[in-house]
Amino acid sequence: MTHDAPIIPILPIAPKRAAAELRDRSDDELMRLAAGGCPEAFDVLTLRYAGTLRAFCARMLGGPGRGDDVAQEVLLEIWRARHRYEGQGRFKAFLFTAARNRCLRAIKSYQAPREAVEEFAGVDVDQLDVVLENERRRRVAGQLEALSPKLREVVWLRFSAGLDFEEVAKVAKCPVETARSRVFLALQRLRKALGKDEGSTP
Repeated sequence: MTHDAPIIPILPIAPKRAAAELRDRSDDELMRLAAGGCPEAFDVLTLRYAGTLRAFCARMLGGPGRGDDVAQEVLLEIWRARHRYEGQGRFKAFLFTAARNRCLRAIKSYQAPREAVEEFAGVDVDQLDVVLENERRRRVAGQLEALSPKLREVVWLRFSAGLDFEEVAKVAKCPVETARSRVFLALQRLRKALGKDEGSTP
């Protein structure tokens, strides 16, 4: 299969230096190298995005266990599609579009498990800050679940996946201004809802 962009050769240098050289390559360069027969280049991409990808899938599916499985499936899908990747600096959108689609298929096929709520009983005083932070995160997660799917999705893409607004728009299949408006509206509703929660706390 031919490619518009030339494959960038890996210099015959020491393994550690070669690995460092790969880490300095852009996403597009790494995908071209992977398509040209360099699996180590795809390993670098995997390390670069695996954590963010797992977190995004876990949020869409309601828990880390299934999220990890789906993230692995997404990476395998991207590996198989490496020859079809067209580049132009859009790898993150390419990756998270695949993740979004696979998560949506997974949601349709099973009931996503919700994470168990921690108990406050027996908590050591030194752990209080951790417990309070966990409680705050649970409140945020609960309010996120109350948002419409379209608003919830753009928040995950913008803040969990770290996509810019153009990438969010591409993955969510909407205009950039619509993506901006949805994120703004979602944050506005979250602030309002969380303010009510805090006001009702004894």
